[in-house]
Amino acid sequence: MRTAALLAAVALLAVLSPPPAGGATVLTGPERAERVAVVVPKIAAAKRGNRGSYLDTKAKDAARWEVNLWSRARRGHPSVQLAQVYVDRHTFAVLEAWTGPQVAWTMARGYPGAFGRSANNPWIFITLMVLFVLPFVDPRRPLQWLHADLLALAGLGASYAWFNAANLDASVPVADGLLLYLLLRLLAIGLGRAQPPPLRLLVPWQWLGIAALFLVGLRVGLNALDGNVIDVGYASVVGADRLEH
Repeated sequence: MRTAALLAAVALLAVLSPPPAGGATVLTGPERAERVAVVVPKIAAAKRGNRGSYLDTKAKDAARWEVNLWSRARRGHPSVQLAQVYVDRHTFAVLEAWTGPQVAWTMARGYPGAFGRSANNPWIFITLMVLFVLPFVDPRRPLQWLHADLLALAGLGASYAWFNAANLDASVPVADGLLLYLLLRLLAIGLGRAQPPPLRLLVPWQWLGIAALFLVGLRVGLNALDGNVIDVGYASVVGADRLEH
């Protein structure tokens, strides 16, 4: 009885309490975060393009609100997460806003350290790429398919750099185009429509052996001092171990 009377008193006070001055509505933290999130252009576009979509907000941590946009569930089609926004809990500034595959796949958001770490340093990455390509360049015959093949392989590094910068609109088309080129080249060679040119090394092959030992040591050092392994790396080692045994 005492609890029921207390609840009734609280409800009565809530009804009789005067509204805020000027008739303004006091918003809760999640409500303010949602109002900020839906103003972001790509979030607003996703909301307009999905009738019946709704927001779900929760505390990500002590510093951020997490605002999620969900599609309306229909018969045979469950609700799908359309967007995710992180909002500062103190300033209510938008910290991150994601749509498309980057909503579910956080690895595609370009977070520092997600892949490679020190190996992604531009000085290290570009130097290793140049060292990989340079020995096969033939300056005496600049116009040949071999150089186009080397350029395609090096171009995959540009796609990877865009991926690390969370720019999937550039990374994916570049990778797709280069992989298609390499597929066509391999098919042409395999079907006898094209012959690979004789390989002439720019440096003695002994140099490549020394460089290979150096690169293996460098890679092991980077992995040991500042590396991370994801599921693909573990699966590769497990698969190799099973093949060996």
